[in-house]
Amino acid sequence: MRGYHQWRTAGKAIQEFNDRFRKGDATVPGTFVLTNAAQALLDETGESEKALAAVVQNFDDFTEENDPYGEHDFGKKDKQAMKIVWTRLQSGC
Repeated sequence: MRGYHQWRTAGKAIQEFNDRFRKGDATVPGTFVLTNAAQALLDETGESEKALAAVVQNFDDFTEENDPYGEHDFGKKDKQAMKIVWTRLQSGC
C-alpha cells in the first residue's frame, strides 16, 4: 500500500498546483493559450478573454467521472454558444 499512498499524495499536490494555476495564481508557472477559433468566437460575441478566464477560474465541478485521477487537469464548460475546454499539459510530454 505504500505505492498507493505515495501516488495519492503526489496526486493531491498536482491537484493543488493545477487549481492554483487555473484560478490565476501568478506564482504558479504556466502559460494561458487561446486558439484562433476561440478568439474569433470571442470577437464575434463581444466577450472578453477575461470573461472566458473567469469561466475556467470558477469551474469546480470535478467528479470521479470527469477527473478520474483527481488532478483537476482538464475541464469542460458550456458558455452561450461556446464549448470551453481546457487542459494542463506538462512539458516533456
